[in-house]
Amino acid sequence: MNLSDLLEIEDKQERQIALKRAFMPYSELIKVDGHEEAVVTILLNLSTTKPKSKDYLKQQTANSFLRSESNIDTTLAQMQWFHTHNLKYPDCRVKDQRLIASVLPTKDKFISSASLHASYGWSHNGATYSFTIWLLSEFIWRGKVVSLFFLITQEDDYWLRVLKKYGFLKKIAQSFKACIQNNLPVQSLPNEVSPFSKQIRFPWRNDYLAVTPVVNHAMQCCLERLSRCSDRTLSFRPVQSQNSASVGNLPASCRWSYECIVFSVRYYCR
Repeated sequence: MNLSDLLEIEDKQERQIALKRAFMPYSELIKVDGHEEAVVTILLNLSTTKPKSKDYLKQQTANSFLRSESNIDTTLAQMQWFHTHNLKYPDCRVKDQRLIASVLPTKDKFISSASLHASYGWSHNGATYSFTIWLLSEFIWRGKVVSLFFLITQEDDYWLRVLKKYGFLKKIAQSFKACIQNNLPVQSLPNEVSPFSKQIRFPWRNDYLAVTPVVNHAMQCCLERLSRCSDRTLSFRPVQSQNSASVGNLPASCRWSYECIVFSVRYYCR
């Protein structure tokens, strides 16, 4: 799918729905080449909370987002909750924990995230979920899967010039760089297992060995996208959560009440 096709939709309400859906983590990634400013406009408007944007292509509301010190502070505060594996799934009561881990290389053939591109998710307080949309929403640019967060961390000159037009000035860029260095280590593992995390127990030497399964964000998004394919041949079933916005950005995007579709086996280790 190309963003250019969605921009040509004449009916405003239909276009709004299509643009929002295109940048949600449950959707197939969209190609945006040639419409970089439209991408920034849409994503910033999707992240606007008060008042919510009535037109995702309106530059005025998009420009106001990054010029708000409160929005910047809230966005920066969410980086400490970016993760590669979602510890809050399926129980949002898990708190103050996050996991960042690289994929383990393997030659064995089994379902894993080894064949997927590295991707960050988010899980924390549902009230701040929307502030992560503009950073973590992925799309295809010049043949590569990217996000504004990835492009900012890479200090991509082209995108930094685009963002500068929206208020992403040198002072803000320096704050982002410092926050990324302080809050996104190569690896981050919790010191203990939350009492709300699921555990699988195995007999081991006259005792039990407990394993806590964790959900890889990239894998979870991949499964969700597969579930929405019209020509799918695999079996899926719905899983609901009472506090989807607090569970993570993928379930939060799935109609607010968690209607994310996953395999019957609900947990995947990396």
